[in-house]
Amino acid sequence: MDIDLFLSLILLLIFARLFGELMERFGQSAVIGEIFAGILVGPSILGSIFPQYCIHPTTPGLSVIVDLAIFFLIFDAGLELSTTDMKHALYGGSIFVGVCGFVVAFTMGAIVSSFFVGTLLKSLFIGLCLALTALPIGVRILQDLGRLNTKLGKTIITSAIFDDIIGIAVLVLLLGTSVNEPIGAQIMDIGWIIVKVFALVAVVIIIEKALKFRYGLPSHYIMHYIRKFHSKEATFTIPLAFVLGFSILAALLGLHFIIGAFYGALIVSKDWIGDKAFKNVKQVSTAITFGFLAPIFLAYIGLWFNISSLANYTFFAAIIVVGILGKVIGGFVGAKLANFSNSESTLIGFGLNPRGIVEIIIALIGLQNNIINELEFSILVSMSIISTMMTPIILKKLFKKVDVGDTESSDKKIPQEMFP
Repeated sequence: MDIDLFLSLILLLIFARLFGELMERFGQSAVIGEIFAGILVGPSILGSIFPQYCIHPTTPGLSVIVDLAIFFLIFDAGLELSTTDMKHALYGGSIFVGVCGFVVAFTMGAIVSSFFVGTLLKSLFIGLCLALTALPIGVRILQDLGRLNTKLGKTIITSAIFDDIIGIAVLVLLLGTSVNEPIGAQIMDIGWIIVKVFALVAVVIIIEKALKFRYGLPSHYIMHYIRKFHSKEATFTIPLAFVLGFSILAALLGLHFIIGAFYGALIVSKDWIGDKAFKNVKQVSTAITFGFLAPIFLAYIGLWFNISSLANYTFFAAIIVVGILGKVIGGFVGAKLANFSNSESTLIGFGLNPRGIVEIIIALIGLQNNIINELEFSILVSMSIISTMMTPIILKKLFKKVDVGDTESSDKKIPQEMFP
């Protein structure tokens, strides 16, 4: 038994729950308190007083728990939505929002950081980190606010997926540049990423069509055999294994596993596994996710905060400001192109603002490949935490000003085609 891991989990869970509850009592999102809990028990605060007792983000085994938390956050979000919802969000302009949100934030971040760092590659890499959106964090915030299953919520989530796909392509390009890979090979790598994304979507469409074959006969057969299980836990295992399979497929294709998990969870519906089984899956998933894994995940983000990032306060302030403005302006412009109102566009822009663990992971890759140094890494981590903590506060106020009026039932029907 790894005592350090279990002690870390206990402390993170207790402190995250306490501070999350405290924030909710003050009318704020629990996300803020849970992240602050990580900052408190991490190297920045507790580590500066009692370094032997603080929790380090590099604690062996902790990253595995975090990956599991990310998977269940996406799994739970997928159960709330359907591919029909995503199709409507796409037609509602998520492509414009995702692309504009990424391009504007990437460009502004690269230009501003070029005044502080020495090389073009560093500037582009920092721009990439500032252009990302954390899908798991967005899901958690929208669920806390009760807005995940709305038109604006679905637009934010779908746009975040586009950000991840574009971000992976740009990361491949920059990593290839860092090792002097020929430009032709880099273009081929990016081309393959696009092909892999379409391949994953094709698998989703094929499975959907198979489930609907002859008025949903395959779905009825699946439902019939699921009902024969004596243990209700078995009805949770089948959908979970199915979505895990999609995560593995995405990873094998060279994409992030959360993309596969999200698409896989979209297919799971009560028409496929039955109403009773679906309610059981949702209940168990929610208990595991928000009762255990999500608080640890958010506290883990806080562990990465490094007080040394404040040493170069000019660079620090510039990155924070451009990181927020770039994403909000980009999201706003994209939403306006998709015919959203000014207030809705502002909300969508701020909805794309949280970076969370996604930016930290990408920044860590840059640090390991000697693209950025430790100071730049610390500043990017701080940007990730600040953007994540401020987003629920702002979104809560903006949602009050926007007449959403489109909350839909989370009851899911047999998914329709993602594209006509």
